[in-house]
Amino acid sequence: MVSITSSMVRLNRLYTDFCKETTLHGLKHTVAGDLHFLERMLWFVLTVFAFAGAVYCGVSQLARYNSEPVVVSIERDYRGWSTDFPAVTACLLERVDEDKAKEVIYRIWNVTEESDSEKYQYYYEFVDLIAEISFRNNLQNFWKYQNDDTVKDIDLLQLALDVHPDFQPKIKTSQKMEVQWRQIMTEEGLCTTFNSEYAQYQIVDDNLWRSQPLTKCHYHSEACFVRIDSVENGARYFIHSPFDIATAISNPTGEILPGDELATDFKVVEIQAAERIKGLRPEQRRCRYPDEWVANSIKMATCVTRTGWRVLEGMWRYSSTCQRTSRNALACPSAQKLIITHIQKRSLFVLPFGIDVGILGVAAYYITRLKRPHQAAIEEVFGPEPSSKEGSLYPEKVVKCIAHRGAGLDAPENTLQAFKYCVERDCTFVELDVRTSRDGQLVLLHDQGLERLTGTNISDVRIMDWEKIKKIDVGTNHPNSMMFHKVIFFFQVINGILDIFAGHPDLYKSAVVTTFNPFVLYKIRKKDPRIIGAISYRPYCFSAQDYDAENGPTNPRHGDSILLHLLLRTADWVHSLLWRWSARWCAVSAVLLHKDIVSPSEVAYWRDLGVRCAGWCVNRPLEKLYWRGVLKAPYLANTLLGEPEMEEKRVSPKAVSDRGVKEMD
Repeated sequence: MVSITSSMVRLNRLYTDFCKETTLHGLKHTVAGDLHFLERMLWFVLTVFAFAGAVYCGVSQLARYNSEPVVVSIERDYRGWSTDFPAVTACLLERVDEDKAKEVIYRIWNVTEESDSEKYQYYYEFVDLIAEISFRNNLQNFWKYQNDDTVKDIDLLQLALDVHPDFQPKIKTSQKMEVQWRQIMTEEGLCTTFNSEYAQYQIVDDNLWRSQPLTKCHYHSEACFVRIDSVENGARYFIHSPFDIATAISNPTGEILPGDELATDFKVVEIQAAERIKGLRPEQRRCRYPDEWVANSIKMATCVTRTGWRVLEGMWRYSSTCQRTSRNALACPSAQKLIITHIQKRSLFVLPFGIDVGILGVAAYYITRLKRPHQAAIEEVFGPEPSSKEGSLYPEKVVKCIAHRGAGLDAPENTLQAFKYCVERDCTFVELDVRTSRDGQLVLLHDQGLERLTGTNISDVRIMDWEKIKKIDVGTNHPNSMMFHKVIFFFQVINGILDIFAGHPDLYKSAVVTTFNPFVLYKIRKKDPRIIGAISYRPYCFSAQDYDAENGPTNPRHGDSILLHLLLRTADWVHSLLWRWSARWCAVSAVLLHKDIVSPSEVAYWRDLGVRCAGWCVNRPLEKLYWRGVLKAPYLANTLLGEPEMEEKRVSPKAVSDRGVKEMD
């Protein structure tokens, strides 16, 4: 008793000295004399539980490592990925050659169809059962032969081989390699296979086995195929992994008869094991390698990892168990969880769908993008850049003002009188608009209808013939209508322009085609790349009829339908993101922008691309000075008032004629 007490005292002294000197948090408080006993006890309990929790976590981690010591990682270097092409196992629909069966029956049982037709039919059915043997179909039909001694001690495999038809299907591969078909015995009976690594465990004669490199497909390859022609034999095909075998529970293609065609695409998810996995115990991997022993007498030769081969929609579906690893790969016949260290995924696209579509779209953009006209032709139309050296030396060549619709505030827009008005004031760059009537005649008109110009109720000239609208006076509502005589429609002007272009091909250097629709411009320039093109843009052109910086979008096109208005606003947003791309896609030489969205940075952006940036409609004198002096860019104006060099300047009729404008009767 005394000895136990002295031992406890020594242990308490040792514990106290340790706790006073240790740096472990909490232990000092368990022996502090100035603390209450309950507080010291609380610190002791907390310390014990903390230590126990740390030990428990460490032991749990060790146990987890011992049970599942492998982590999953994804290989990202897809450029080096390659996959083994699936194995193909072909099983004939008719596996008995009648001539061979006659010889076998006569050799084994000495029976012919002529000598004893009943016995011959009896043994022929036995031969047919052996040749067509399958765990799926006919094992139950052998009962009637169980007591027949004449069918005992017969090599059944050799019997099936002796009566099997000659079957050597023609095959063509994308790699142009020689393919060797191997005759194997499966749960579906006697079949032939190629590109199967595990066929060596099913081959009918081990001496015939010769190892052959498996057919592989590179990850990027879109021309990896195998074409099989079964010639005169109908067959059922099993498509599976080259590290798998066809079994009775596998799903075949169905009956493929001579002349039938079956196209099968496949998608594969690959699982691959690292080489170091083999150093783990089978209990840790939960799998065994093909050369490992399951028990004292059973070698693990056909265990497999799981890979699913599934064909695309619209064709037959198939899923089986197969292995996609090297010879040192693990095999998992019944593990609840697959232990993997490498996963590769194969799909129709090389990259995730969104990235694929983006890359495809960018590639299509650059492939279909048009070429720009020659720079000299562009300068012939727009003149030199205002900020360039040539622009400083020859300022008269620089295009500053473009008469919008023929200066539509000064004269009836898009008319011969308006164009003459511009030429007389030395404004030789005129913008005009073209529409078509119902009978296909070209009409100079900006609006869809004639309400604004004539006060009539004609809302759409596309539903009217030229004969009905050619006499309408389009200057009726113009504020300066008294300065001009009766203004009829402009069929003559179109004919005149077409005649001038036909007789003067050099006008390719004097005209620009502009539109809001990039697809229209693309079609025009694709047919004739010499034409100089321009894209027009303003914000909210889909949802609103008008726009300015002060009021924003006004006069909604479909304000009575909120849903349609929101859809059009969405179209406006998409348009605002893509219009610059569309302009570059059409290889425009100029962009015509609403004046309220043009800034010095916008002009500089297009100038760096070699594209002229013009604004519309710049009508106030102060705005014109800003465009000339600050932006140094051309502009479209509805009036020539405020143009410094054009105020009331007139030229002789001869000079007008020299500029290519002639009056039509």
